[in-house]
Amino acid sequence: AWEEQETLRVEAPLLKEEIGVRVRRGPSWKWGEQDGGPGSTGVTIPCSDGGWVGVQWDSGLAYCYRVGAEDAYDLSVVEQATTTPEPTTTTPTPTTT
Repeated sequence: AWEEQETLRVEAPLLKEEIGVRVRRGPSWKWGEQDGGPGSTGVTIPCSDGGWVGVQWDSGLAYCYRVGAEDAYDLSVVEQATTTPEPTTTTPTPTTT
């Protein structure tokens, strides 16, 4: 039998201005409910200031956050769960002669 094991993922802070990364609140978060609340996620988008990156939150709001500015890291990278397809077993069909 194939069983999927749940593993604990440690989320690393987003350290640079990367675009298209799925993120959530990080270690330096101080922005209240801008993200839509704890556990909310979004995708990074361009932001004009160096050391900052924008986030388009799933709630529809977008703001800029620190990724090195002021020695702070407001975002953590969300580990994308890679789903492994369950192995399929095929049963040979009996043939009659």
